[in-house]
Amino acid sequence: MQPPALPIQKPKTLLVIGILNLAFAAFGIFGILSSVMMMTKPEMYPGNPVPTILQNDATYAAYYKVLMGFSLILVPVQMASAIGLIRGREWGRKLTLILAVVAVAVAAVNGWISHTHLSGPVMVEAMKGVGGDATAQKIMEVTMTVSFIVGVIVSAVWAIVQFALLCRAKVRAYCKVATQTAPVA
Repeated sequence: MQPPALPIQKPKTLLVIGILNLAFAAFGIFGILSSVMMMTKPEMYPGNPVPTILQNDATYAAYYKVLMGFSLILVPVQMASAIGLIRGREWGRKLTLILAVVAVAVAAVNGWISHTHLSGPVMVEAMKGVGGDATAQKIMEVTMTVSFIVGVIVSAVWAIVQFALLCRAKVRAYCKVATQTAPVA
Protein backbone atom coordinates (compact mmCIF):
# COMPACT_ATOMS: atom_id res chain seq x y z
CA MET A 1 0.00 0.00 0.00
CA GLN A 2 1.38 3.40 -0.99
CA PRO A 3 1.60 6.18 1.60
CA PRO A 4 -0.74 9.09 0.95
CA ALA A 5 0.53 11.79 -1.39
CA LEU A 6 1.79 14.93 0.20
CA PRO A 7 -0.84 17.68 0.11
CA ILE A 8 1.71 20.41 -0.56
CA GLN A 9 4.48 20.76 -3.10
CA LYS A 10 8.03 20.24 -1.86
CA PRO A 11 9.71 23.63 -1.30
CA LYS A 12 12.78 24.16 -3.49
CA THR A 13 14.44 25.64 -0.42
CA LEU A 14 15.06 22.14 0.92
CA LEU A 15 16.87 21.04 -2.23
CA VAL A 16 18.94 24.22 -2.57
CA ILE A 17 20.09 24.36 1.05
CA GLY A 18 20.65 20.60 1.08
CA ILE A 19 22.87 20.73 -2.01
CA LEU A 20 24.81 23.73 -0.67
CA ASN A 21 25.37 21.94 2.64
CA LEU A 22 26.56 18.83 0.77
CA ALA A 23 29.06 21.06 -1.04
CA PHE A 24 30.21 22.56 2.27
CA ALA A 25 30.61 19.04 3.66
CA ALA A 26 32.76 18.17 0.62
CA PHE A 27 34.94 21.20 1.40
CA GLY A 28 35.09 19.91 4.97
CA ILE A 29 36.38 16.55 3.77
CA PHE A 30 39.01 18.35 1.69
CA GLY A 31 39.95 20.45 4.75
CA ILE A 32 40.32 17.36 6.94
CA LEU A 33 42.48 15.64 4.33
CA SER A 34 44.63 18.77 3.93
CA SER A 35 45.06 19.04 7.70
CA VAL A 36 46.09 15.40 8.01
CA MET A 37 48.58 15.84 5.18
CA MET A 38 49.95 19.01 6.78
CA MET A 39 50.52 17.17 10.06
CA THR A 40 51.96 13.98 8.57
CA LYS A 41 53.93 15.42 5.65
CA PRO A 42 54.83 19.03 6.58
CA GLU A 43 57.61 19.05 3.97
CA MET A 44 54.89 19.18 1.29
CA TYR A 45 54.03 22.70 2.48
CA PRO A 46 57.38 24.54 2.45
CA GLY A 47 55.91 28.05 2.21
CA ASN A 48 53.19 27.46 4.79
CA PRO A 49 54.17 28.45 8.35
CA VAL A 50 51.38 26.38 9.96
CA PRO A 51 53.38 23.10 10.19
CA THR A 52 56.16 24.98 12.00
CA ILE A 53 53.64 26.67 14.28
CA LEU A 54 52.09 23.27 15.06
CA GLN A 55 55.53 22.04 16.15
CA ASN A 56 56.37 25.13 18.21
CA ASP A 57 53.02 26.16 19.76
CA ALA A 58 51.61 23.42 22.00
CA THR A 59 48.36 25.30 22.60
CA TYR A 60 47.67 25.75 18.92
CA ALA A 61 48.68 22.14 18.16
CA ALA A 62 46.23 20.87 20.81
CA TYR A 63 43.47 23.11 19.47
CA TYR A 64 44.20 21.99 15.91
CA LYS A 65 43.89 18.32 16.87
CA VAL A 66 40.65 18.92 18.78
CA LEU A 67 39.27 20.84 15.79
CA MET A 68 40.19 17.96 13.48
CA GLY A 69 38.43 15.48 15.76
CA PHE A 70 35.39 17.75 15.96
CA SER A 71 35.42 18.03 12.16
CA LEU A 72 35.53 14.26 11.80
CA ILE A 73 32.19 14.22 13.64
CA LEU A 74 30.63 17.35 12.15
CA VAL A 75 31.26 16.64 8.47
CA PRO A 76 29.35 13.33 8.36
CA VAL A 77 26.59 14.87 10.47
CA GLN A 78 26.38 17.76 8.01
CA MET A 79 26.19 15.30 5.11
CA ALA A 80 23.39 13.40 6.86
CA SER A 81 21.46 16.59 7.61
CA ALA A 82 21.84 17.74 4.00
CA ILE A 83 20.50 14.43 2.72
CA GLY A 84 17.66 14.67 5.25
CA LEU A 85 16.84 18.15 3.94
CA ILE A 86 16.89 17.01 0.33
CA ARG A 87 14.50 14.20 1.28
CA GLY A 88 12.30 16.68 3.16
CA ARG A 89 12.72 15.14 6.60
CA GLU A 90 11.96 17.10 9.76
CA TRP A 91 15.02 15.69 11.52
CA GLY A 92 17.18 16.98 8.63
CA ARG A 93 15.64 20.44 8.97
CA LYS A 94 16.20 20.54 12.73
CA LEU A 95 19.71 19.13 12.51
CA THR A 96 20.59 21.71 9.85
CA LEU A 97 19.43 24.50 12.16
CA ILE A 98 21.50 23.13 15.03
CA LEU A 99 24.55 22.86 12.77
CA ALA A 100 24.03 26.46 11.62
CA VAL A 101 24.40 27.66 15.22
CA VAL A 102 27.39 25.37 15.79
CA ALA A 103 29.02 26.68 12.59
CA VAL A 104 28.84 30.28 13.80
CA ALA A 105 30.41 29.31 17.13
CA VAL A 106 33.14 27.27 15.40
CA ALA A 107 33.87 30.11 12.95
CA ALA A 108 34.20 32.60 15.79
CA VAL A 109 36.44 30.36 17.93
CA ASN A 110 38.51 29.14 14.99
CA GLY A 111 38.90 32.66 13.65
CA TRP A 112 39.99 33.99 17.03
CA ILE A 113 42.44 31.15 17.74
CA SER A 114 43.89 31.38 14.25
CA HIS A 115 44.14 35.15 14.53
CA THR A 116 45.89 35.04 17.89
CA HIS A 117 48.22 32.09 17.17
CA LEU A 118 48.91 32.44 13.46
CA SER A 119 48.98 36.18 12.78
CA GLY A 120 52.39 36.80 14.37
CA PRO A 121 54.26 33.91 12.72
CA VAL A 122 52.51 34.44 9.38
CA MET A 123 53.38 38.12 9.59
CA VAL A 124 57.07 37.32 10.20
CA GLU A 125 57.10 35.00 7.16
CA ALA A 126 55.32 37.54 4.98
CA MET A 127 57.59 40.38 6.08
CA LYS A 128 60.62 38.47 4.79
CA GLY A 129 59.32 39.11 1.29
CA VAL A 130 58.81 42.86 1.74
CA GLY A 131 61.87 43.67 3.81
CA GLY A 132 60.01 44.60 7.00
CA ASP A 133 58.29 47.69 5.58
CA ALA A 134 56.03 49.14 8.32
CA THR A 135 53.28 50.12 5.86
CA ALA A 136 53.17 46.64 4.35
CA GLN A 137 53.06 45.16 7.85
CA LYS A 138 50.12 47.37 8.84
CA ILE A 139 48.27 46.44 5.63
CA MET A 140 48.80 42.74 6.37
CA GLU A 141 47.62 43.15 9.98
CA VAL A 142 44.46 44.88 8.81
CA THR A 143 43.92 42.27 6.09
CA MET A 144 44.20 39.42 8.61
CA THR A 145 41.80 41.12 11.01
CA VAL A 146 39.31 41.85 8.23
CA SER A 147 39.47 38.25 7.00
CA PHE A 148 38.72 37.00 10.52
CA ILE A 149 35.73 39.35 10.83
CA VAL A 150 34.44 38.55 7.33
CA GLY A 151 34.66 34.81 8.06
CA VAL A 152 32.52 35.15 11.16
CA ILE A 153 30.04 37.45 9.39
CA VAL A 154 29.66 35.10 6.41
CA SER A 155 29.06 32.18 8.75
CA ALA A 156 26.49 34.18 10.73
CA VAL A 157 24.72 35.37 7.59
CA TRP A 158 24.52 31.81 6.23
CA ALA A 159 23.05 30.67 9.56
CA ILE A 160 20.47 33.49 9.48
CA VAL A 161 19.53 32.66 5.89
CA GLN A 162 19.06 29.00 6.79
CA PHE A 163 16.93 29.89 9.81
CA ALA A 164 14.84 32.34 7.78
CA LEU A 165 14.20 29.84 5.00
CA LEU A 166 13.89 26.63 7.00
CA CYS A 167 11.59 28.09 9.66
CA ARG A 168 8.97 29.23 7.15
CA ALA A 169 5.56 27.68 7.79
CA LYS A 170 5.45 26.02 4.34
CA VAL A 171 8.83 24.32 4.86
CA ARG A 172 7.99 23.17 8.40
CA ALA A 173 4.62 21.81 7.27
CA TYR A 174 6.14 19.92 4.34
CA CYS A 175 8.87 18.36 6.49
CA LYS A 176 6.40 17.23 9.14
CA VAL A 177 4.08 15.64 6.58
CA ALA A 178 6.95 14.12 4.57
CA THR A 179 8.42 12.60 7.73
CA GLN A 180 5.05 11.13 8.76
CA THR A 181 4.34 9.64 5.34
CA ALA A 182 7.86 8.34 4.68
CA PRO A 183 8.08 4.57 4.27
CA VAL A 184 9.96 2.85 7.06
CA ALA A 185 13.11 1.22 5.71
